[in-house]
Amino acid sequence: MIRKLITVAVLSSLSSQVLAEEEKRTWDASAELGFNLTSGNTETASLKTRIDVTHRLTNWENTYIFDTLKIKDEEKTTADKRLYEAEGNYNLNEAGSFLSVSGTRTENTFGAYDNTNTIAFGYGKRFYNTDSLIINADIGPGYTFFEENNDPDSEETDEPKIKGNSSIVRLAGDLSWEISDSATFTQKITINKQLSENKNTNTRSESSISARINNALKMKFGVTIINNSYVSGDSKKTDTETSVTLVYAF
Repeated sequence: MIRKLITVAVLSSLSSQVLAEEEKRTWDASAELGFNLTSGNTETASLKTRIDVTHRLTNWENTYIFDTLKIKDEEKTTADKRLYEAEGNYNLNEAGSFLSVSGTRTENTFGAYDNTNTIAFGYGKRFYNTDSLIINADIGPGYTFFEENNDPDSEETDEPKIKGNSSIVRLAGDLSWEISDSATFTQKITINKQLSENKNTNTRSESSISARINNALKMKFGVTIINNSYVSGDSKKTDTETSVTLVYAF
């Protein structure tokens, strides 16, 4: 119940800014899709989807992300991941300083943590801003709720999952580099350090390079690395995801 209230509070805060300045809004949105299917001696199927939305107002810049990955191997699901993220940055001055508020939920059926819900506030700055290169970073406090997955090798199939919560320090940074008129490199890193419970440090790194096919369509190659400094049982600390997708911008 608390997690739902936190999510509603974050989204309501961002939505109120949308309604207040609706006439001035400018939107950037993209949807990407990647699909792979093999048959014969090996049968696998994978589906990668992602939606990115950026809403720029007079003082606010809001971003919304929905990302999923599902992989099946020989009729058995081997990966099932989802990311829901909403973030709002309030510009303080022309020097590039801003205040941020963010809400994130991650789900990973086969990962060390079944789900993690985080809300965070921060102070940030745009350290570099040119026509081809933009670099941002912010830091601040937050809170997280999480639920660990059971050990897949455990004989106790009905064993209840471990739940916990902790205050955190969040550090985030992103980079966008327009290499040429048709190619762009992006990098985003988010670090959530727990201050209590198991004191896990969760690090998520997203790197991608995209090449423009035409005005609306791109080909994108991306690598996502997720690391948890603390995991229980025999779960692996690091998950790596590599994808090739088509991106449609509108």
